[in-house]
Amino acid sequence: MYFTYGYYFAEMRVSPDRDDLIYIYGVPMLKSSDAGKTWAETDTVGRVHSDHHALWINPKDSKHILLGNDGGLYESYDEGKYWRHINNMPVGQFYTVNVDMDTPYNVYGGLQDNGVQKGSSTSVPNRTKDWEDLFGGDGMFVAPDPRNSKLVYTGFQFGNYWRLELDKNKFTRITPQHDLGEDPLRWNWRTPLILSKHNPDIVYMGAQRFYRSMDKAENWEAISLDLSKNKPQGNVPFSTIASIAESPLQFGLLYAGTDDGNLWVSKNAGGSWDAIHAGLPANKWVSSVSPSPHDKGTVFVSLNGYRDDDFKTYLFMSSDYGKTWKSVKGNLSESVANVIIQDPVNADLLYCGLDNGTYASLDRGNTWVLLNNMLNVSSYDMIVHPRENELVVATHGRSVFVADAKPLQQIAGKNVNKGIMAFAPESIRYSERWGNKSYEWSKAVEPKVHLLYYVGKAASAITIEVYDEKNNLVRSATSTGLAGINVYTWDVKITEPATPQKGKSKAPAAEPKTKYAPKGKYKIKMINAGETSEVSWEMK
Repeated sequence: MYFTYGYYFAEMRVSPDRDDLIYIYGVPMLKSSDAGKTWAETDTVGRVHSDHHALWINPKDSKHILLGNDGGLYESYDEGKYWRHINNMPVGQFYTVNVDMDTPYNVYGGLQDNGVQKGSSTSVPNRTKDWEDLFGGDGMFVAPDPRNSKLVYTGFQFGNYWRLELDKNKFTRITPQHDLGEDPLRWNWRTPLILSKHNPDIVYMGAQRFYRSMDKAENWEAISLDLSKNKPQGNVPFSTIASIAESPLQFGLLYAGTDDGNLWVSKNAGGSWDAIHAGLPANKWVSSVSPSPHDKGTVFVSLNGYRDDDFKTYLFMSSDYGKTWKSVKGNLSESVANVIIQDPVNADLLYCGLDNGTYASLDRGNTWVLLNNMLNVSSYDMIVHPRENELVVATHGRSVFVADAKPLQQIAGKNVNKGIMAFAPESIRYSERWGNKSYEWSKAVEPKVHLLYYVGKAASAITIEVYDEKNNLVRSATSTGLAGINVYTWDVKITEPATPQKGKSKAPAAEPKTKYAPKGKYKIKMINAGETSEVSWEMK
């Protein structure tokens, strides 16, 4: 094919009603209207992104075509003469994700052919652009300094990395170079780069050797020999380090995994390395290595073999620095594994990203559940924000998702079998605007509070009761009793208790009134077959 490479794209489409109308696509897209005698580019009008992967031709109107590429979805009604970018869908192909410690914190990620992006984890009203471009190319690993979000280490494919001083608009290339007489460095397409959890001035990178800088990537030293099998082949770098990590519990407890199946540990900051892949499936790509934040000897790894047509799920855990391994695949169906991490709060809670979705385990890998409300899309990378306890997931096709991990952190382990477990909702401020319209044509402003609760075993229904400070029952409702986490949306309305009319002790009580909950503190009870879970809530 023209200007392309087959392992990434390069396909052909023929019009369903004209056998002389042919499209081929790779980096550009070409069209022939004379059965291939002549060709012309057809993706030049309308600022169409390059790198094309999918083409649909309307069987009822061959002039109408849809084009999918690294820039998203495009539509043409004239065989590709003019294009419209359908840019209202989150379809970013993230390779990696990271976070900073700003308030609110920012999410960082490297994207296929869309550079390196930075965006707030919390939507900012009236902001014209949610995401900021930090760097170009095929964005890869990105590491913001946790002390200063204006200092970011990132870059693009094959180890091309820079130190970005955003407040100074200063970009400094930092990629290590091999010494004279040494083999040239081999950089993985997705070259790993991380900062030390113990000192963010220390930067680590992986080529075929493990590199360390003690001074913000000004100077580098190799702290290992070639850790790969040293059998480079093909037309892209191979026999490279694909994953690196440092234990958050011990400085210098380092791990390195390669794309050709090797896995190593160093307990002395790179002074020596021990091979620990003997108990793992051979020759698999080490897609992630994640030391435990709870126990120094525990480490988790994910492997994949899809490049060799092996689509099994490989997830493993070691409790002895990699001397022995056990599978934590549990009940997962077969799908390529991209990442596995352990929750920083609850040691029983694991997360993994597969090619068919994002999963959580509440029992350290014995069983897994699919995280709902996320699409059936490849999950490439993830991190739990250390302050906010939110799970940030990077997908390769539907951008980034953020989820509150605190309910899972409370459930995992000892609370998995509880009949009912309520989670405290966030307090809200009372508003006189509730129930009123801002404009005649607009809807009335209505508050909502989402009441989350966990059901260990499915029940027909759950009873919800709200009590005021005087222990009066002011709201009662029923909700679903599905096994797992459920949500009941409360409109913040309560019913005032009926009271006898003054001076008429035997007279009927006044009719109860429904109104928005006034300021004060409340108790919320969730009841499942006699078992009760209670949380507090405040209207400020």
